[in-house]
Amino acid sequence: MKRTEIIELNANLALLGRTRQSMPFLYSSRGADGLPLLLTDPEEIPALTLLNVVRTAADKRLLQGRAYRQSDGLIVFELPHGIAQEDATRFVNDLISGLAGQADDLRRAVIQIAAES
Repeated sequence: MKRTEIIELNANLALLGRTRQSMPFLYSSRGADGLPLLLTDPEEIPALTLLNVVRTAADKRLLQGRAYRQSDGLIVFELPHGIAQEDATRFVNDLISGLAGQADDLRRAVIQIAAES
């Protein structure tokens, strides 16, 4: 992730539970630079950003979901129902290792699979 993306990620995560109940996220295990990529936006991931990630990411298997903060301060990343076990595992591993070093709030993040609708 680029330095500006890390700063934006931290700023957006700080909004959770304060001015935002939840926000969308976009994850790729290997962005354009070959490193894990996690993007957030207070409203929605802009279409141009999504298109750019699709074009440039080394791993085109993108995960989209919503993030929110529990009353105890934990951030929860809600993944879509029916997600492949391999994709969820990759996301968890990247949060624990690489991404957690970029944002302190991710060190104790929780992953949740959405209920069937």
